[in-house]
Amino acid sequence: MSDDTRDRADEELQRLRRTVRKQERALRDREARLREAQTRLAALEGSTALQVGRRLAAAARKPRRNLVRLPGDLYRLAKGREPGTAVPEVSPPPSIGWPVLRAEVGQDERLLFGASARPRDRLIIAGVLTAEARQAFSAVADVIGFSPHDAGVVVDDVDPDLVIVEAAACTAGGPWAYLGDPAATDKQRSLNAVFDAARARGRPVVLWRNARCAPGLEALAWDAIEDCDLGVPLDRFNPLAADGARGTDPVHLGPLDPRAPLARRRLVDQIIKAVGARVVESADAPLRHAVVVADDPVRVFAALACGARVVSPHDERLAEAVAGHVTFVAGVDEAVAAVAAARAAGPRSAGEVRGVLRTLFTRHATAVRLAGLTACLGLDADPLRDRRVSVLAAPPDARRAAALADELLTQTHRPAEIVLPSAEAALREALGSLPEHGVEVREGPPTAAWAAPWPDHPVPDAYLADLLCAAECTGADAVGPGDGPDYTFVPSVEPRLMRPDLLASEVPPERWAARGARLLALGPALPGA
Repeated sequence: MSDDTRDRADEELQRLRRTVRKQERALRDREARLREAQTRLAALEGSTALQVGRRLAAAARKPRRNLVRLPGDLYRLAKGREPGTAVPEVSPPPSIGWPVLRAEVGQDERLLFGASARPRDRLIIAGVLTAEARQAFSAVADVIGFSPHDAGVVVDDVDPDLVIVEAAACTAGGPWAYLGDPAATDKQRSLNAVFDAARARGRPVVLWRNARCAPGLEALAWDAIEDCDLGVPLDRFNPLAADGARGTDPVHLGPLDPRAPLARRRLVDQIIKAVGARVVESADAPLRHAVVVADDPVRVFAALACGARVVSPHDERLAEAVAGHVTFVAGVDEAVAAVAAARAAGPRSAGEVRGVLRTLFTRHATAVRLAGLTACLGLDADPLRDRRVSVLAAPPDARRAAALADELLTQTHRPAEIVLPSAEAALREALGSLPEHGVEVREGPPTAAWAAPWPDHPVPDAYLADLLCAAECTGADAVGPGDGPDYTFVPSVEPRLMRPDLLASEVPPERWAARGARLLALGPALPGA
């Protein structure tokens, strides 16, 4: 095959890959919109307001027969369901894991406010949100965005755990544009209805100030104001789909940030021209380019998560957050030298990428941002519940059990529990320090979201964090060591982290892929595996 033919084939392959990624993003967006519609429909079908409306409509259609029964029907709705009738329950669509909102009538407060009784094991967020925020939060919570004409009704019917008003969603061009400005009185009334409904239920209302907003919006009686970005949705930005032959020509992600000070924007513009960087706006650009110039935290985090080398104008808060992973510059000449060094270094190695992802996973992921907020507000729902790990171990004696306890306590990501085949008194005594640090010692099947058989030899402090980060980035069901490139799906793997249902299925690991499980290999070898 000639070089020209090979180059054309490579270009066609890259084009097909970009098309597939675009279709995947479009499918995720459609699924998110369908999920929101299903949640709203379930809440509406189960609401008391709908049941009252149906009885009023029946009375209007046949007043002679139904009008005289109306007071009794409304009284029974207020005091409880009629004898012999089942509580209406809304079923989710088949084969889709939508949350079930169960409407239960019979409590006065539920009649007044239209709430739906449902388990609160998963955080439910409603609010004024951008599409990016809904997509980022949807990995760890059920998200419902509302518009100005239905805001108060949504809070009434859905009864979310948390209401978030995102400042970026109140900028020009959206349905909530200029919220907080004296001219937008209609939208302010809708927001007031949100506050009233949330206060009546005891739900916190938070301003997520990730953009400039009107002074009138900031002055409202918020339960909390979150001054940070949305964090990194690792399921969206990760090196799994990175181009193996990514180029080293520098690019700048998106247009200049209009929120940045004028002097900073001028500096970035000068840097772009000096280093010859192309301005690209596609979300997957960091997967195809090894050197990126970025000027705001969101783009810096996205480029880092995709495995690119990042050059950015100095920012004190950002430098503290990603120290060591980004080259910060104070002038044009310094930027030119930094970009030249990044181009000479080439794409990050597998070890470098893993270290960067570990920092984002532990400190800057969207789930971490939400967990910090819910902890401050005292909410029961835990956005990090999908990160809980059950360590499976069988220490032969108390000495090994004591060493195991020390290993688990030094892990960057601590497990939630350690499961023993038999918890003898000597072993429990040797593991006695674990419960004091939040690691439960127990027997029986694992109860966490993940199970990790613990090796008999010492492992690095980042062993568990790297495994769990890889699973969160890729959506894998099991992760283990491999001989090929990092973050590669394989037909078979020796599991070091897995879903508990795979462990309980009694199906051998070599047949998991045939049953539909996604198996991921970290190579060339998982440290400590």
